[in-house]
Amino acid sequence: MTGRWHGRQYESGSRGRAVDWRFESNSSHRSLESNVGFVFDKRSALRQEAWFQTETGREVFRLQAGLIMRLLRPLPGERVLDVGCGSGLHLQLFKREGLNPTGIEPSPAMIDLARARLGRQAALYPGRAEDLPFEDNTFDVVCLITCLEFMDDPEAALAEAFRVARGRVFVGVLNALSLTAAGRRLRGLFKESIYDQARFFSLWEMCGLVRRTAGPAPIQWASAGLLPLSLVRRTSGFEARPLVQHNPFGAFLGLAVQVTYTLRAAPLPADPGMKIRPKTVPTPTGCGSISPHSRPNGRAGRSAREAWP
Repeated sequence: MTGRWHGRQYESGSRGRAVDWRFESNSSHRSLESNVGFVFDKRSALRQEAWFQTETGREVFRLQAGLIMRLLRPLPGERVLDVGCGSGLHLQLFKREGLNPTGIEPSPAMIDLARARLGRQAALYPGRAEDLPFEDNTFDVVCLITCLEFMDDPEAALAEAFRVARGRVFVGVLNALSLTAAGRRLRGLFKESIYDQARFFSLWEMCGLVRRTAGPAPIQWASAGLLPLSLVRRTSGFEARPLVQHNPFGAFLGLAVQVTYTLRAAPLPADPGMKIRPKTVPTPTGCGSISPHSRPNGRAGRSAREAWP
């Protein structure tokens, strides 16, 4: 991919401090120089946006959105970061559900579409998933939805997501073991497609990637789109059932991961010059005047109260 960066660029080794940068792409192929994977240009962004406006696209999105919300179970007001937010469809979903959404996206064309869709309803940042410009534990929920497929280093992106999350991380990917993925790969042999740039994942690959990044964290998963997408308008009711979605072969695979924190005690080196000196504790006086036969209001009782504060 040819093009250039200018505008907002995050300073090395910092979080939150930035100068402006922007990337102008002359094509939609992978960039090895920038190490950000596939970045949508204007043509690719508009093509994807147009597909989601079709009847099939709207039904597919509705099915995926139901799966996402069922696995995440977010609470109203929670802060959600959508990494690789694209044109803002999921940000709009989160806002509609009463959440506080933030999006980050490397494609200027997608940022423009998201800004047109959301206005001031969500904070939008240009940036890379592998180097998020946020402090640790900033968001209740962090989502990476159909973006790891287009990255050169998905493990680094996952590590960043877990760093800035304090509650849950949701990962949504295109399933390598689905009928839809097989059809896309077959069509790619004869016709150029955006999915030629994508890496598909299986459930077992994603669980392994999550555990290498986050350790033995609890994972809930489901998939949607078991049947061909061309049938989704007739099968969406069947496909939306949780029991049906508990299979590893749907076109869209979702994993909700609970963020866990591990505490480890580190031994402190002893100071050889440190000396421990015993301290004498004074013995209270007046205790000998206490008699078990003394009346509470008697002289002995008063003496004991006076001697023992």
